Amino acid sequence: MSTSKKTLPPKESKTDVSGLADPALMRKIWQKRIRKSLQTSRLQDFELAHDPLEHLPFDWDFDETLATLCAELRDGRYRAGAPEIVRSAKSSGLTRPLAFIEPRDLIVYKTIIAIAQNALLGSVAPWARFGRADSDNGDENFGDSGWFRAWLRRQGQLWTMTENHAWLVETDVANFFPYVALPSVLNHVLANSNLGEGTARILEHLLKQFAPMDHYRQSPVVGLPQDNFDCSRILGHTYLKPVDDAFATEGKANQYSRWMDDIVVGAETREAALSIVARLQSSLERLGLYPNTAKTRIIRASEFASDYMKDENDYLGEVDDHLRSKTPENMAVFRTRLRRHLQRKPPKPKSWGRVLRRYYTACRHLGTDALLSKAFEHIYESPDSARTVFEYLSTYPLTMKRIEALIRLLGRLDKVYPDIDILAHEYVCVAPNSTSETLANAIADWATEVLEREWSQYPRLAASACLTIGKFGNDSHIGKVQARARARALPDTVFRQQALVVLASKGRIAAKDLADLSPQASLVSSQHVRFLRALFEGEAKAVNMSLNLLQPVKRTGPSRFVIRPRMLLLSPILETSAHDKLAAARKKWGKALRSQRRTLRDFTAERILGL
Repeated sequence: MSTSKKTLPPKESKTDVSGLADPALMRKIWQKRIRKSLQTSRLQDFELAHDPLEHLPFDWDFDETLATLCAELRDGRYRAGAPEIVRSAKSSGLTRPLAFIEPRDLIVYKTIIAIAQNALLGSVAPWARFGRADSDNGDENFGDSGWFRAWLRRQGQLWTMTENHAWLVETDVANFFPYVALPSVLNHVLANSNLGEGTARILEHLLKQFAPMDHYRQSPVVGLPQDNFDCSRILGHTYLKPVDDAFATEGKANQYSRWMDDIVVGAETREAALSIVARLQSSLERLGLYPNTAKTRIIRASEFASDYMKDENDYLGEVDDHLRSKTPENMAVFRTRLRRHLQRKPPKPKSWGRVLRRYYTACRHLGTDALLSKAFEHIYESPDSARTVFEYLSTYPLTMKRIEALIRLLGRLDKVYPDIDILAHEYVCVAPNSTSETLANAIADWATEVLEREWSQYPRLAASACLTIGKFGNDSHIGKVQARARARALPDTVFRQQALVVLASKGRIAAKDLADLSPQASLVSSQHVRFLRALFEGEAKAVNMSLNLLQPVKRTGPSRFVIRPRMLLLSPILETSAHDKLAAARKKWGKALRSQRRTLRDFTAERILGL
């Protein structure tokens, strides 16, 4: 008599280092999840640590870089570098640290998270959300992107809670990203994902390298970097699953909602709300975290709906629907509601700033200048709205009045918000402009003052100013760049990298000079030098990749073409090394650029392109 053994389901295989160091997988991650985002970034995307050539040299050298990277991972020789930290405006002088990770390390970090992502997110309840997903294919030019759709669904859930419960408890986690304990995060990942121990050790190495923030905190064992690619958000979001589990009953009853570390719970009575606060504190403390005492409150549902401006958000949702369906908007009603929002007296509702950002996005898509006269003052009043306001401003031509207003704004803020100083140059470099030499000189004079002041202390801001000079400056301004770039005491910084591109573009550095630059430069600087040499020599790959990124980018809201300012600086080099290819491309580009209305044209860029 034969017997059959019971077949057990196979255990989920763990991804070891060899699975991580897979060139095909890493290439896919770079092309689909990193490079595309970097090359299509707008002011709203907050990519504040732009490579001086949009990571083009890295992409050009990608095969060799990837082969070396995979070998280092397999052999245990891989070492990550520290990210660049840029402080981003919150409000009232407060900032948050944003981490900008070098592409080489970002590929490793993003690949590890991509491997673990499905397993980590698979068990998270639907009432807990963290933002956009990698699979989002929404219109990159419109406010209704993946994270925004998720936010709208969450808002709908909150409105349901206000209708069904008399009281709401609201809280968030105090200093969540900077103070998550790394050992606990790693244990969480090992227990809840398919990462093998070797791969988890590489993740541990990355997070330890990313954790210290010079000049801000001495702590090598805690913290997740706040990056732009949802790596840390996935780790942090799933790390809070035990809190969701503690409120599973409320979640199933549509009484509990979590957006990353922001939590709202409905209650029938104030006494029940007090009990919920105690439960929240207890569940967070088990993870070594604590509620933010300043943001924890028990509030009546009607007051919550008013504070979060339910009626205004609902109205703007209708505006978004009209824009998507191309249904004409009743502009009289729109202007009346906008005016009412702007005229609200302090204390303003908690959601006033978010609603203001929604109005700016709507005004940009509707093509109305209703906010144009208020824009710089709104950046001062609501600094966390700066990127949205600058995106709106960038659809109107630069004028002396606007440049003077911008300089006054930056003087009032006095470098309290470093991201706004950087965004100011990004805005100036992408906004439409005229043929006025007076305007160009005024812009270049301002940028030169910033460069002279910041070149040694704040290289990232100096690099932004250098880009502005490269686009608008005359020989005198370029001479200032050249003088600072030659300073012997200046280390290998992003300013020097950007200056190299500007000086090569302006004929101050020739191909033979590149051969004499220090071979001991950083990986990024070395790639820039080798790429520029290839471009001077007319190498086909370098030329074709440059032409691809140099072509005008189609944007909507309003429909217009934008020329990447960093790529613009390569045009004079291509004029010499690839004249025929550039001339052929110019015909196509010129037709597109001249087809748009005059107020949307970038005449400075067209002049540099030779159109």
